[in-house]
Amino acid sequence: MKVAITRDSAAHASVLTKVDLYQMHEPEPTLMETVWSGEEQIADRFTLQTIMPQTELPDQQFFFSAVVEDPNNGTACSIISETVNLTV
Repeated sequence: MKVAITRDSAAHASVLTKVDLYQMHEPEPTLMETVWSGEEQIADRFTLQTIMPQTELPDQQFFFSAVVEDPNNGTACSIISETVNLTV
C-alpha cells in the first residue's frame, strides 16, 4: 500500500517525523505499528510504501497518523488519514 502525504504550502509544519498505522476498534483505535520514522523535510509531497499487517478478522478498517513538526518552534501535530477498508 502506498501512503502519500501532501503538504499545504501555507502550513508551518514541514518536517515529517513518524507515520503510524492504527486499526479501528471500539472504544479506542489500536496502534498496529510505526511504518516509518525519521526526519524528512516535506516541501510538497512525501510518499512511502508499506505492507499491511496480516489479520485473521475479515473486513478490517485502518487509518494512518502522520506526525509533522514546525522546525521553527518545535511544535508537532498529528494528521489523521481517511479510513482504509481491508477485506479478506
